[in-house]
Amino acid sequence: MTSPTGTPFNLRNDRIRIDATGTAPVELQKGSGVPTHTATRGTLYLRTDAAADAGAYQNVDGSTTWVLLETADVPYNEVEVTIATGDVATMNATPVEVIAAPAAGKAHIVESCRWFLDYATTAYDAAAAGDTLVLKYTDGSGAAVVDAVAGDAIGAASADYHTIVRPVAELIPVAAAAVVAHINTGEWYGAAGDSPLKAQVVYRTVTLAF
Repeated sequence: MTSPTGTPFNLRNDRIRIDATGTAPVELQKGSGVPTHTATRGTLYLRTDAAADAGAYQNVDGSTTWVLLETADVPYNEVEVTIATGDVATMNATPVEVIAAPAAGKAHIVESCRWFLDYATTAYDAAAAGDTLVLKYTDGSGAAVVDAVAGDAIGAASADYHTIVRPVAELIPVAAAAVVAHINTGEWYGAAGDSPLKAQVVYRTVTLAF
């Protein structure tokens, strides 16, 4: 078995060894517990008994020093959520969760949100300019994480409506907080409106202390 570049892989039960001419072999290893053994510098070790954010280590000195890789702090994640018509109709009173809360000490940082009103047959009859659509931390009383969209632009639309919003100018991250979709001020639905709302959100999950 060889790598895409032709470098041979040596397979064992708990590791893959990569040999390259003129350099010490590097391995991808697996096991339980924090690694304390000697390995070639650059070797990666995957714990099979760890949480998602504490499961990968890299050897940094060719001896017994291993550094935990923050695997949960991946550069970007993306989520797509469809908010059903019935939920859109009550989203001022009852925000809809878009991103579940992270672990303690971590926070979601939203980089962009693409809203899509998938127009059906009838516009929301009560959508006013001040009934803005926004993403917030935790609930309807939480801090906004992206710029708001005027309700009479998207909620009252009589055709498919697409818009992309960016993060607010200054964001104070909130640890262990979900991100929810909320309509400020009042509901879009008075007596009519039947279009679902879709959100495509790009975000990072970061460890606050560094």
